[in-house]
Amino acid sequence: MKPMMAIIKDAVEALPDDNAVLLEDENVRVVDYRGRPGERTAVHPGCLIYSFTPARIRKTIPQGNELELKAGEVVCLKEDTRAIENTGSTNAHLLIIELKGLPRAK
Repeated sequence: MKPMMAIIKDAVEALPDDNAVLLEDENVRVVDYRGRPGERTAVHPGCLIYSFTPARIRKTIPQGNELELKAGEVVCLKEDTRAIENTGSTNAHLLIIELKGLPRAK
């Protein structure tokens, strides 16, 4: 059996018409994410998420707990989160800010 990360793709690679990298350098990657219900995407550990629309997302690796986001809300995902899934019934429009080079939690 393949590891779970092998089957969860980066949103921009998987659906380039729906998602876009707005900025990327050695320190940060900013993604305009438009996820359909049931869609999963890989995220960088410790990322920040700004929700343009109300959204329900599940942190799928490893925890599995859900977050209800209001439009305008910002959340910080923990270092052990590797993917998110849109578990709502509508599209989720998020700004995903991935900070590169963060020290790993031990």
